[in-house]
Amino acid sequence: MKILDQIAAWALLAIGAFHCAMTPAIYKQYSEEVIWFFTAGLVLILTAVLNLLRIRYATVAAGVRTVSIGVNIVTMLTVLAMAPFMHVTKNPLAWLLIALVVIPTFLSILRSEPTKP
Repeated sequence: MKILDQIAAWALLAIGAFHCAMTPAIYKQYSEEVIWFFTAGLVLILTAVLNLLRIRYATVAAGVRTVSIGVNIVTMLTVLAMAPFMHVTKNPLAWLLIALVVIPTFLSILRSEPTKP
């Protein structure tokens, strides 16, 4: 399960970085919508980083696991709330994003005992 957790975290980080990098290509003019789009990518990156910290340091920093669970739940609920607007029936990447926020959320909750690095 640890490897699946790591794969999901690194993939989420990559998607967040790609999301941020694509901002200038998608938006030609600076606007509030541009800031929200870029910030969504940053949220994915920061959620992924927090998951990587949880995977590595949960045994020595118990608070990391607690905060990670909270952030994962909020991110998952936000992505699921956005699902109708992502056209999930026509967009396979939307399903990937949903999976990459749902998997770490459940893994962070299910792994009741932090594992050794």
